[in-house]
Amino acid sequence: MRWRVVSVVMFLVAIGLLAWAYPRLPTPMATKFTMAGEPLRWSSPGSFVLTVTVIAALINLAFLGGIPWLLERIGSTRFNVPNRDYWLSTPERRAEALRRLGPFLARSAVFANGVLLLSLHLVTQWNGLPVTFPIPASWTGPLLLGTVLGGVLVLLVWAFWDFRIPEPEHSRGRPG
Repeated sequence: MRWRVVSVVMFLVAIGLLAWAYPRLPTPMATKFTMAGEPLRWSSPGSFVLTVTVIAALINLAFLGGIPWLLERIGSTRFNVPNRDYWLSTPERRAEALRRLGPFLARSAVFANGVLLLSLHLVTQWNGLPVTFPIPASWTGPLLLGTVLGGVLVLLVWAFWDFRIPEPEHSRGRPG
């Protein structure tokens, strides 16, 4: 449950940042950048805020409720987790896999919101708004790319950990 709360708080912080930044953003504003931090695309503040809000809301709704709800209603053929054959072999194991999937998806939402907040920080900084922690423009691409790749790697390791095949009860606590 704590991952859900963290995700919702991060989403609300992003919405608050957008609300604060909106009247201060220039028209047009830079919204897409090269790896070197140079502007590539421009947009109006209104379309930027609307697009980011809608995409962030859809991502949070999907991770925090939509995907788990959907997976409970579809057959096992569309449900893919590590060690799938084990987790989907009985109704009890499938129910346990769905139970484990909720926190994993909430952690994924926290990651998505973190990338969103970093992106908003970089976009507002580039467009001339004051920020607490200035980041050099040349770091923009590598920082975002490293954050995304690192986060995906951590989530993959976490997925394999969450969906490892449990040890049999009788072998726990016994050596070798």
